[in-house]
Amino acid sequence: MRGVDVGDEVDAACVEGEAAQLLRLEQLPDVGCPEHRRLLSAQVGPSRASVPEPPSRGTIASMPDQVSTRPLLDKLGVRPDSRVAIAGVDDRAFRLLVEGRAAEVIDLAPGQQPPDGMDLIFLAADSVDELARLGVLRSAIVPDGAIWVVSRKGREATLRDVDVIDAAISMGLVDNKVVSFSPTHTALRSVIPRALRPPRTG
Repeated sequence: MRGVDVGDEVDAACVEGEAAQLLRLEQLPDVGCPEHRRLLSAQVGPSRASVPEPPSRGTIASMPDQVSTRPLLDKLGVRPDSRVAIAGVDDRAFRLLVEGRAAEVIDLAPGQQPPDGMDLIFLAADSVDELARLGVLRSAIVPDGAIWVVSRKGREATLRDVDVIDAAISMGLVDNKVVSFSPTHTALRSVIPRALRPPRTG
């Protein structure tokens, strides 16, 4: 056992080892008086308590999905007055959910131009080539609308998040959110930067 001098403000003893824990000094009579105020540390067993290193930062899609109890449509921003277009997202359960909430839902065939004034567009993409459609879709959303790119995740992923981000930037969009769309798919949201949105009128 070794002692390390500390100031009078220290009021705890640290015992390191397998069961590292803090003990109040008043619980230790031999160190409770002023002349013996010390921080005692002892090592028990071969291991020592330590502060873990912070996790390395990764790209947005490589980060674990945040635990949330919010319904999927809330996380995706689908409102009762939303106009929604779905481009290639083959998920019947999702489609039924959107139909049950949004004001309008349309399906887009490959290469089809959506009507103007869409609040949300969901684009299925699992290759860089499929991301080229972002430019056409951008022109159809309202200034504060969004395009969600839905792609496979985990071991089945064929598209990197950085591919989506780079494609969005090249089309005048910026990514700002990622959501666990389903057990097999992730969704990354791209929006028009505020600086590029037309000023509000009225």
